Amino acid sequence: MKKMTIRNSARHILVCALMLMPFAAAAQTAAPAAGRDYILLEPPLPVRAPEDKIEVVEFFNFSCPHCFRMQGAMARWMQSEDFSDIALVRQPVVFRSAGGHYARAFHTLEAMGEGETFYGKVFDAIHRERKLLNSKGRFVDWLAENGLDGDRAEKIYDSFSVNAKIARADRISQDYGINSTPQVAVAGKYLLTPSLSGSLQGMLRTASALIAIERKARGQ
Repeated sequence: MKKMTIRNSARHILVCALMLMPFAAAAQTAAPAAGRDYILLEPPLPVRAPEDKIEVVEFFNFSCPHCFRMQGAMARWMQSEDFSDIALVRQPVVFRSAGGHYARAFHTLEAMGEGETFYGKVFDAIHRERKLLNSKGRFVDWLAENGLDGDRAEKIYDSFSVNAKIARADRISQDYGINSTPQVAVAGKYLLTPSLSGSLQGMLRTASALIAIERKARGQ
């Protein structure tokens, strides 16, 4: 038997690596598949985005630690992805065990025109600073400590408009079959979860691939 020298062994490994490269590249660029990478929604669900925009819905809950970790990945993804034709919708999920409190908190801030400013701050307060914001009183007091009108926030929290948004949020969560967070939906057609994608970052990579497919289908 011919003895393999170190040089021949290295050459053999290099040849094998070169032979495998096309397969590795194909795996990395393979189109996402229903059931493996995402759940196909049939029929597609209604979207709220304009016709020239691709709707991306981020299902979240302020109390969810995975949603908190998602924020960094989402911020990096938003910087890397072309958002000129994307409409991002942040959709709080109404978990009945919490009575919809965190969804009310989100919609209260939204109604006060402070949704964007305080979105990350609420996550940080709960998960970094370990503040208890799990009731209306605690949440309103925290808003007042951070320069907002606590009396106004308390009125909005229980208002008719917020009640209507909570009912709609509950209906949307049921329509999409959301039972955990975070999850992402693209164009009302595809539902993505970290468990299917393998990670939060993988879920967003799948979202990018599906957005590219949607753009091609629309001729964008």
